[in-house]
Amino acid sequence: MPPQNSGYAEALETSQKANITPGLELSKRIRAMSRGQLFDHISALVDRIYGEPLKPLQMQTVINLVHRQHTFVLAGTGFGKTRIAEVYWHLFPASKKPVILVLNPLDTLGDNQVAEKKAAKIKAVNLTKMNMTVKIEKEVIQGKYGFVYLVSHLVLLLRLGGIKYLP
Repeated sequence: MPPQNSGYAEALETSQKANITPGLELSKRIRAMSRGQLFDHISALVDRIYGEPLKPLQMQTVINLVHRQHTFVLAGTGFGKTRIAEVYWHLFPASKKPVILVLNPLDTLGDNQVAEKKAAKIKAVNLTKMNMTVKIEKEVIQGKYGFVYLVSHLVLLLRLGGIKYLP
C-alpha cells in the first residue's frame, strides 16, 4: 500500500474525475438506455456482426462499460475477452471511434489479434520494439487504429525511456 503522503489518493481521485467527464462518448441515445434496452440493442448488434450471442459475463461487461463503471475481467484463454472490446468499439458511431489499447504478454499474440481485426475490417497495429517508429506513433495518436496491441515489456521500456526511435 503506498504511503498516505505520496499523492496516490489525489491521483486516483483525479483519474476518477477524468473518467466521469470523457473526451469521447457514446451517443446520448445509447447512454440513456436501461440495462434491458442495452441488452436488446447489443444482442441485435452482435447477431448482425458475429452471428452468435455473447456469453452472460461478456454482455454484463459491455453494459457496465456503457454505463462507465470501472470494469475488470480476469478470464482464461479462449473466454472471449477480445470480443468484449470489439462489441464496445462497435457501439461508437463511425465518426467517433475510440482507440482500444490491449496489453499482450507476447508479440505473436498481437500479430494474431491484428490479423483477426483486419478480417473484421477494424484497423489494428501490434506495437513491438521493431516497428515502434515516429510514423507509427503519430498514426496511433491520430486515431488511425481502432485497436493498438502492446507487449507488456514494451510498456516498461517506454516508461523507463529505454526505446529510442530509429531514423
